[in-house]
Amino acid sequence: MLHNQWHGKINRSKYNVNAGLCLKTDMNFNYRMEYNHMPQLDAKQAASMIERWISFYDMDNAKAWDKDDYPFIQTSCRQMRTAIQALRGKGPTAPGERKKVAAALEEFIEDSFMDDANEWEPENRAFVKESMAALQYAAGFLQK
Repeated sequence: MLHNQWHGKINRSKYNVNAGLCLKTDMNFNYRMEYNHMPQLDAKQAASMIERWISFYDMDNAKAWDKDDYPFIQTSCRQMRTAIQALRGKGPTAPGERKKVAAALEEFIEDSFMDDANEWEPENRAFVKESMAALQYAAGFLQK
């Protein structure tokens, strides 16, 4: 059920993400929306990207999710917010707690099918891929 929930959300609002979208043109001046690719992430960019993911999917809003799916979403959101704090230098300092958050981020990537490009609409793949890269960066950062 969670898998379908994610697809429903992203399909209904495919260009709802403001930050990172740009208008591109080709040689014939045909315009298209395209997501800016972040060539190399740093902690600040990763934190911002994770915040966009949370906002885009309304992860703080229990009413936006099926009752059965929301406990996982809520827990994942808390872990993402903890990772954001850590990326900004304010997060947990205990190695055990940091590794627990890192493991939760990796679990979220797998359980939400972020790592399978075929599961996402073509126009959303760049956003999903970059969000996944931000979560992976955060997980690696927390494991240090």
